[in-house]
Amino acid sequence: MTSKHLKLTKTPALLCGAILLSTLLTNVAWAKTVASIATQNSILFSQTAKSAAIKANVARPGWHLLTLNNVNKQTIWFSDRPQRSAGTLPTEKYVANWKKGANNFKMNNPNASLIIFKDKHGLLAEEHAVIQLSQPQYDTKTNTLTYSIKRIANAKNGDTLTAGRFGEVALFIDGLSCGYGDKNCWH
Repeated sequence: MTSKHLKLTKTPALLCGAILLSTLLTNVAWAKTVASIATQNSILFSQTAKSAAIKANVARPGWHLLTLNNVNKQTIWFSDRPQRSAGTLPTEKYVANWKKGANNFKMNNPNASLIIFKDKHGLLAEEHAVIQLSQPQYDTKTNTLTYSIKRIANAKNGDTLTAGRFGEVALFIDGLSCGYGDKNCWH
């Protein structure tokens, strides 16, 4: 084996190692940033998907299942005012952190606005619903995110939550506030 051959085989391994290290450092960085901001302000989230389905949740009467298909692998976060911070975090990490911190989403389910941009045929739709989110399950293999959802009782101003299949959707999720000094929040 020549030294030239040795250099060529080392390069891909070094490159892969550098990418892996960069990914790990990025995940640590976003966790620290989100946790730091959330101790001072509320953090809001946005998720998008190519399609969605809503059906009755037989295990929880009065609730439905919302499945986001081909959901974006990054969840957008942004701070509430007066701080002006924003970024992305892996959707898998968003779900994994659902029950972390003293005032977590599992203990106090978030509200969200579901906006349906296109119907199942790809035609423009103007449907929306204000809902409560619970029990997220993210499947990385099928790239689906499923929530148990419930309509917020007094949110009936044009709210059109119906079972069915839909095209492109967006979900805007209300704030996560960890409280000052909560070291378990979103790490």
